[in-house]
Amino acid sequence: MADLNLLDDDKSSPYPLVLSIKTYMSNINSSKEIILGLIHQTYTYKKNDKILINIVTDNEVKENTSSVSPAMKFVGTLEEEYADLIVINYVTYDWGNVTNIVEALIYIDKMNNNTSEGCSPPYSHDTRLIYCEDKILYPETMVDTLNVITTLDSDNCIWGATGFDILNMCITLRKEHGRLVEVIEGYGGVVVPIGSFVTDFLDYINFIRDTDIILLLNSSDIVISNYFSKQKIPKKIARIDRRDYTFDSIWSRIKCDGCASKNMHSRNEVWEAYVDAIYLLSGWKELYLQILC
Repeated sequence: MADLNLLDDDKSSPYPLVLSIKTYMSNINSSKEIILGLIHQTYTYKKNDKILINIVTDNEVKENTSSVSPAMKFVGTLEEEYADLIVINYVTYDWGNVTNIVEALIYIDKMNNNTSEGCSPPYSHDTRLIYCEDKILYPETMVDTLNVITTLDSDNCIWGATGFDILNMCITLRKEHGRLVEVIEGYGGVVVPIGSFVTDFLDYINFIRDTDIILLLNSSDIVISNYFSKQKIPKKIARIDRRDYTFDSIWSRIKCDGCASKNMHSRNEVWEAYVDAIYLLSGWKELYLQILC
């Protein structure tokens, strides 16, 4: 486990970092502060570090050009002012946090394949992927904290701010640092070494989509976590109070119009959306984890 006493040292991974976040064309304007917050982190972005902004273009926005114009202006500003860091990626589907992972893997593969002959590919299996959501105004220490934790970690674990276990249809929230969890949640930010996604990840996702085992959009965290379980990769909670990287801090930073109150009651409402996925995970766990094994 990462030694908390070392987190104040000046440590930085020698490997590139790709941060992937999904938003919607119709939501760009309300996500400005969140996106800019990811750019202006305490972490110093290095060569080949990228922030991949996956923009879902929906039909409603396509038909409403008045809402597209301000959003496109902001996107254009990002591309102009942060050309070396920001990658704008338009997608026409929404798989929840699966989208962030799939698009990051596609981008990394594309960049490696475009490497000039005789040059080393920019991204290796040790490249760090951080995926997060567009509803959280993340603390400015988020990227640096996850970078340091995964740099110090010798077990090649998946780290995130929060997760939960499921037993007999009951959910138990886990918030303690270093705690192993069954499901790691993406909204708090998750860091993953790219090598954790072996060659069958896209096959695994397509199998679930094609056979309609589970809705990827509403339960992508469970889908992703089961993949890590299938690969026997541990998932652990990162809680660093002095860096303001905790479940409670991040849950209080939800930033979206019409969101419920930021308390445990609203937290339970979030879990209710997982009920079908939880049923599958609880009652069919052995079958589910054997997919494509």
